Amino acid sequence: MGPAAGAAAGLHGRTAGDRAGQRRRLLPRARFLLPAFPLLLPLALHLSRASRRHRMLVLAAAVVGSAYCGAYMALVYPGAP
Repeated sequence: MGPAAGAAAGLHGRTAGDRAGQRRRLLPRARFLLPAFPLLLPLALHLSRASRRHRMLVLAAAVVGSAYCGAYMALVYPGAP
């Protein structure tokens, strides 16, 4: 990999060798969650005032949704690492 390719990889993500010798880009997906974090603050404030039952229901829904998305990204998504 030449210097120009290394500079491009530093700007857009890392590259990894493929089994067939091809290169593909590995892009971190967690960076897309950062802009959404402030949008969750009103929800957190509302949940702090909710009953324990409602907090547990929301937490369970978040766990199930997160597990589904994580499994989808790892097993089905074509750009999975």
